[in-house]
Amino acid sequence: MTADLEMIEKNKFIKYIVFSYLVFIGALIFPINLSNFFPLVILTVMSYFFVSYVFVAFYKYRPLLVLVLTFIINLIGLLVRIILEWGEFSLMQELNAINLVIFLIICPIVVILFYTSIQRSLLTKMIKN
Repeated sequence: MTADLEMIEKNKFIKYIVFSYLVFIGALIFPINLSNFFPLVILTVMSYFFVSYVFVAFYKYRPLLVLVLTFIINLIGLLVRIILEWGEFSLMQELNAINLVIFLIICPIVVILFYTSIQRSLLTKMIKN
């Protein structure tokens, strides 16, 4: 394991920062709208890469747990967004089954794809050494 992953693993506070960040992002980017907020979506995907890197440090070889955690944290973020904007017309218009499924399925899948690719690259690096 690399030195930065060991440092992340020793500092448990980073886990809570990442969970809080995922709740914030979950509240911020719903619904995923590529046409209006494309730079925000790109930044979010990049940040999901770093979140996945932290998950590799804390949850080695447990992709199902990472998938479930990401789903639950995104759901909490979505609930925060719904509570904050309850009754607004734009939220009620965007709060449909298609947007919910896209948001709650796509985000954890992106995280798990990054998680498995990081884990594979670290594993091949360890095998070569």
